[in-house]
Amino acid sequence: MRMVRLPELIKKTGLKRATIYKKIKQGLFPAPVKIGPKTSVWVESEVDRVLHSYISGADEVQIKQVVSEILRSRKS
Repeated sequence: MRMVRLPELIKKTGLKRATIYKKIKQGLFPAPVKIGPKTSVWVESEVDRVLHSYISGADEVQIKQVVSEILRSRKS
C-alpha cells in the first residue's frame, strides 16, 4: 500500500490544496489518514479509484458513493 503526502497529491490530481479540502468536505474526495500528530497521507489506491470515477464521467452522486465505500472499507 503506497501513501502520498499533499505535495505529491497536488501534482497527481492537478488540484490545488483548497480544492482538495473542499472536495473532502463535499464528500467528493477521500479524507487523509493521520499517521502522526502533524502528518497526514492519502492512500494512493483510494485516490486512483476516485480519479478513475471522475475520468469515466461519474456524476457527483456516484463519486460520493465511491468515497463512502472507501471510508467504510477503512473501518473493516
